[in-house]
Order: sequence, then C-alpha cells, then structure tokens
Amino acid sequence: AGGALALWSVWAYKYVTGPHGVRPHADEGELSINCWLTPDGDNLGNGTAHGGLRLFHRDQPDGLDFATANRDFRRVRELLGDERPVEVEYAANRCVVFRSSLFHETVPFAFREGLLSYRTNLVFMYGSRR
Repeated sequence: AGGALALWSVWAYKYVTGPHGVRPHADEGELSINCWLTPDGDNLGNGTAHGGLRLFHRDQPDGLDFATANRDFRRVRELLGDERPVEVEYAANRCVVFRSSLFHETVPFAFREGLLSYRTNLVFMYGSRR
C-alpha cells in the first residue's frame, strides 16, 4: 500500500569460518536491512578486521545479470576498480539499510570460536528487481 515494498526474502547467516565473509556482490531485492546479532564481546577484531559491511557507491549496472552481480566476485571487483567504499563498523544489534543493488561485502573479521560466538547476521530483503 502507498508504494510499500513487500518482504521478499529473509535469511540468517552464521559465519563459522573466517576471516572473510561474503565478497563484493549485489542482491536481487530493492531494499536490504542487514542486522548483526553476535554480542560485541565475541568480536575479537579491530581496525581493518572488525566484521562490518563495506558499501560501494556503485549499483549493479544495467545489462549485468544477477548471477554475475551476485556470484562472480572477480568480475565485480573489476567493475569496482578503485571505488572507495563506506565502511560500517560491526556493532551488535546494529542494522544497516541500503539499496540491494549497491555492491557490498563483508569486512574481514575475527570472532570467538563456538556456535553462539560466530559472526551472525539477519537480512530482510524487500521488493524484487526480477
């Protein structure tokens, strides 16, 4: 109603290996909300390894299919070139809202070992660009 975007997809992701999460990619939705759930005390990283999110100022270009934009990390890095991202530092219970078509990636991280301590995020995606 009133131009609202319908909830299209929800998922949680627990990163049991590190130090890298998801490499640069774009998603299929219109709007993403990425929420971090792991307590700050379990985040052992700092500086360049804080486990947050890098947001690039570049959208998935027209003509680049979803599979490439979402899974071909080498091609996406080529497209980004020297693009400087905005980095949002990890903080428990922080949610980042952004256009799903923006290229983004996980900042390297170091979290305590153990099921309850692994870096965990919950993503809500609204609308679909299909």
